[in-house]
Amino acid sequence: MMQGNRKIAAAEKDYLFNQSSQAASPAEDYINLKVNSDQVMITTWKIDSPCLHDDENWPIAHNISLEDFLDDFDLQNDLRTVFEEETLEKIVKICKSELEGATRI
Repeated sequence: MMQGNRKIAAAEKDYLFNQSSQAASPAEDYINLKVNSDQVMITTWKIDSPCLHDDENWPIAHNISLEDFLDDFDLQNDLRTVFEEETLEKIVKICKSELEGATRI
């Protein structure tokens, strides 16, 4: 069991950002947002009565490249409704920094 926990801990270190939040009412969806060196990963768990009875609808995972995330203002605005403005600014800075580092190599 301990070895499994070490693998999870090692995988968590690969993320440059990892935060979860719950949307405000009436949606109240639970969202996890992770960023690694090449993509932004958004996982959403729908929190509503019909969805809780239909396992096929959740969780919903959406992975997007750093560059595409920076260009997708609709997605950024959607995330802005769940996470604080400072959080979104931090994600944008991480994406820009990773892309600039990749172009210098």
